[in-house]
Amino acid sequence: MKTLIATIFLSIMFGCENTSYDRQQENTIITGNTDKNVSSTAGNLVASAIKEVHQLDMVFYPKTLINPNVSALLSKNMTQEEISNLLSLYPEGSMDQFHIGNMSGKDIKNFLFQRTTELFSAELEVAGVRYNFKFDGGFPLVKTVVREDHSAIKDREFYKVAISKYYYFSGDTFPSYKYRNSIERVFKNHFIEVSARDAVKAYVSSSKYQIPFLKIKRAIVSHTQKIERGIVKISEIQGQTHLSKMKGDIVTVRAIVTAEASVDWYPGGTEYYLQEEEKDWDTDSKTSEGIHLYISNKLTDMHVGDKVEVTAQVYEEISASGLTRTQLRNIKNYKVISSGNSLPRAIILGENGVEIPKEHVSTYSGNINNKKSLKLSDGIDFWESFEGMRVTIQNPRVMGFRGGKESSDPFEMKSHLTLYVLPDGHGTHNLSRGGGIMPNPDKDLWNPNLLTIASGNLTKDLNAEKAYNVGEVISGKLTGIIRYTKNLFGDGEYNFIIPTVQDDLITFNNKSVSSTSENCIESGTGVITLACRPEVSYKAKKNKLTIASYNLKNLSGNDQNRIEATAQMFKSNLHCPDIIGLVEVQDDNGLDYAGNSDASSMLDRLIDAIPCGDKSYKALNINPQLHTEGGQPGGNIRVAMLYDVNRVTFNERLVSGPRDETTVLKGGVLSNNPGRIFPNDKAFARTRKSIIAQFGFEGEDVYVVVNHFNSKLGDSGHWGAVHPVVRGSETRRAKLAYKMNEFISLVERRNPNANIAVIGDFNAYLNEGPMKILEGNILYNLMRDLPENMRYTTNHNGNSQSLDYIFVNKGLRKKSPEFNVLHLNSDYMGRLSDHDPVSAAFQF
Repeated sequence: MKTLIATIFLSIMFGCENTSYDRQQENTIITGNTDKNVSSTAGNLVASAIKEVHQLDMVFYPKTLINPNVSALLSKNMTQEEISNLLSLYPEGSMDQFHIGNMSGKDIKNFLFQRTTELFSAELEVAGVRYNFKFDGGFPLVKTVVREDHSAIKDREFYKVAISKYYYFSGDTFPSYKYRNSIERVFKNHFIEVSARDAVKAYVSSSKYQIPFLKIKRAIVSHTQKIERGIVKISEIQGQTHLSKMKGDIVTVRAIVTAEASVDWYPGGTEYYLQEEEKDWDTDSKTSEGIHLYISNKLTDMHVGDKVEVTAQVYEEISASGLTRTQLRNIKNYKVISSGNSLPRAIILGENGVEIPKEHVSTYSGNINNKKSLKLSDGIDFWESFEGMRVTIQNPRVMGFRGGKESSDPFEMKSHLTLYVLPDGHGTHNLSRGGGIMPNPDKDLWNPNLLTIASGNLTKDLNAEKAYNVGEVISGKLTGIIRYTKNLFGDGEYNFIIPTVQDDLITFNNKSVSSTSENCIESGTGVITLACRPEVSYKAKKNKLTIASYNLKNLSGNDQNRIEATAQMFKSNLHCPDIIGLVEVQDDNGLDYAGNSDASSMLDRLIDAIPCGDKSYKALNINPQLHTEGGQPGGNIRVAMLYDVNRVTFNERLVSGPRDETTVLKGGVLSNNPGRIFPNDKAFARTRKSIIAQFGFEGEDVYVVVNHFNSKLGDSGHWGAVHPVVRGSETRRAKLAYKMNEFISLVERRNPNANIAVIGDFNAYLNEGPMKILEGNILYNLMRDLPENMRYTTNHNGNSQSLDYIFVNKGLRKKSPEFNVLHLNSDYMGRLSDHDPVSAAFQF
């Protein structure tokens, strides 16, 4: 009965089209129709052609690639001229190329919805799938995605699909699927490219198509019809909640234009910010007096300082994280009332102004979109109350960055830049060692007073070619507008835009790095050299064993620049450790599905580049099964080790395969050396397998285990709709921690004199549940020995936090450990990685 009801429901949703194709029409006109809210016959034809010719499950073809001004006849036994005319519907060149790969059902549903919200229309023509989305002023009411036969798409099942190469990544479609939809993470590329036009030609020539099937509305995007409210105040539109109660309604506002710019990302258009004159402000601190206006073309006679009257529809532009930007879209008409008006007063935030919350992002439990009223002591509500308004912040301190000169590789420099700043940074206390700010995950305190400043069409003078570093203060005042917006990756965040020239920012940009010797500035880049970044505090001694761990950030054999820079860092900053645990070692050919998963060449090149004259490093590496352990598609990341044969002894036993189990024999001898720990256990499914090696030093046994626990991908974000934050990834890490603790316990039972170090990137906070499980009563996290302001190994969205550790058992803890975190990446532009190395010395 449930199945019958579901089938009836889906038939209503997508129309009760005739699914019997016995009586076919002889011909039909194929068009790329101008109705942006439903699929077209031209879209159905090309998507079906790609699907059938290449035997795929689903195809996603961008509607904007189809020429809406062309129509063509489709019939049986077509002539070459008729086929040529039909192909004129579709573009040639790069726009004609499609990638083939696999996507999970869950990712397919997300992808279709995310692309629909780029234009709030049926952006993708499809085959093998149908979707129906209904919006209430941009906010989704119905989200239905099913197979072509109305059967369910299974979240965890993988489907063979084709997606546009042009939209995958190109300047015209930036941020494209690559960034906006994180396509490299969700699309397992087979690195096969096919031509859509060739598929259409083969498809129609075979006469296998069925004309009624091409007329089905496979994609439907609809919108609720609401009322016209006439003239209203912006504060009434914004209200006391995140979602406007007027969403979908047609309203007329009178306000001052405070910012304008062409949209330089897909899908283009023009955007403005409007704010009420101060005399019209209400007295409610929970309601904003400003709002965003988006139009799909250019208005040439509406400019900053104009008082305008605009009639448009209220929308809630939804981000991937579930929160929305309140805006006006679908402009009906407008007029300029007057020009040259003073801009509304900017409200000072922070010192001598409105206090900014410093503790909780949100104390609400549930979906914030359902919240009845803002709570201004919560950061997420505080910033919402200023959405679209002019504000002033003072002496912002740089707390983190994304883009620009973030990478040490000049070829990876980005033209876009995001800074994470802390207002009133000149007087901030409890900073990290590098001048950043640290969260307190134990108390769920995530520094809601952090703001992002992003380069782009609405921000002037943020220089992506300048090397910004954590802790630097932009002295003076910056005046701009608070907005909630999609970032490069489609997630939402509160952002401070700077639409007018700011003298204090220009002065800051013209200064060299503060308190830094000119000898420390790398010529041509402006970044601080490795030699002037932190180095280990301990000195090498004959009977002192040094162990380090470092996340290489997807280092592959074809990234010679970073291989050489990393090798230099091992010398100049880590002082040539005896044993180095390596995380995120990619295979020799990097992001390429061709070949195998071998990383021997990459590791050899790294060893050859290390300028430690008295060292003789060798690599320990077990190649993973091809494309099974996560990470960037095709990269085959794994953990590995380097060890100095002149300092430690190593006896290889049974060269291991990726699924060979390591057991602990009498006396603590490993059956496989090196070996993988529980490689066939469900806990390690679809993630990197830990590697263990047994060494000898000063007559004692030393065991080193290198780990890379599963990431936090899939957890909800602090600036998203759902609170408390859902951290489902912790469950998987807890299982890994249990298994690791179990194995270490076994080693200690078989060898009570064992010295054990468990190291790596654990993707977990210091006191997170899985880390307590890992410690149990046998291990100790050396991070606890550092002052609190030094306990960080990475910087995420402006928060300096710890994810990388060295755990030791009682044997090693008795060896007077000296533990260091070298904050040489998280605090500096020109990063070699997004993680800092951790290192420890033990006195034997």
